Amino acid sequence: IDLPGSGRSQRVEGALTMAGFADALQSVCARLNVTRAHLLGHSLGTIVCQHVAAEAPKLVRSLALFGPLAAPPDAARPNLHARAAKARDEGLAGMQQITEALL
Repeated sequence: IDLPGSGRSQRVEGALTMAGFADALQSVCARLNVTRAHLLGHSLGTIVCQHVAAEAPKLVRSLALFGPLAAPPDAARPNLHARAAKARDEGLAGMQQITEALL
């Protein structure tokens, strides 16, 4: 799924948190009537998958974690906060500018 503030998600109000990301994933599963799932995560998504596995173990059939992290490294936190602010303020258009700057 596109996590709040990422991909093609809608503009986000409020703080972006791991708990919020985990809730978003669980909400999507509930809306789709998914009661057991194989979760696959990359980078930040690995943290989200780990949170879901800890909070809702009956939902998680298996985990596949690529580039797993236990938490964002301290050096990455300022960029994650800036990205979250841009997603809140500008929505997808702002995220596109960040992507283009990286290319």
